[in-house]
Amino acid sequence: MLFCGIAEAHAQRLAVKSNLLYDATTTVNLALEAGFSARWSVDLSGNLNPWTFSGNRKVKHWLVQPEIRRWNCEAFNRGFWGVHLLGGQYNAGGFRVPLLPTLRHTRYQGWMVGGGISYGYHWYLGAHWNLEATVGLGYIYTRYDRFECYRCGRVTGRDEHHGYWGPTRIGISVVYLFNHK
Repeated sequence: MLFCGIAEAHAQRLAVKSNLLYDATTTVNLALEAGFSARWSVDLSGNLNPWTFSGNRKVKHWLVQPEIRRWNCEAFNRGFWGVHLLGGQYNAGGFRVPLLPTLRHTRYQGWMVGGGISYGYHWYLGAHWNLEATVGLGYIYTRYDRFECYRCGRVTGRDEHHGYWGPTRIGISVVYLFNHK
């Protein structure tokens, strides 16, 4: 009986989340987060955008992003700090993006890996519902092939690489909590 009481006192909490910012870009996403102690949890998010838009415009990609979190108060309550990794592949071109002006007339196809640190905050909405905001900074290394335009296929650069320092994680997520006490 003592063991059952201890197991109940330290029961894991599990959350399922969807990032509304990714939803706004037509990226299908789902994250699972499990608390494994009073102030620690592990989060795993997966993102997929398989769509090609009119004019052969695309931001096709898949991305996996695990993160370990240290909560300031208790797991799934208020602020947290995290360390995350990321990895994925992409095929993007044909969009007008102010920070990436070459994306309008160039297509990039490649892979990326990286990691960083993040800060986030949970707002309590109800017995099982929270809202989470998070932002992360870090480094991404990418290798890619560059194509002349997003419709044609003439390669203008093979096996190019680039390192990037800056935002690596951003989100406003709706959170559903299981095993909430």
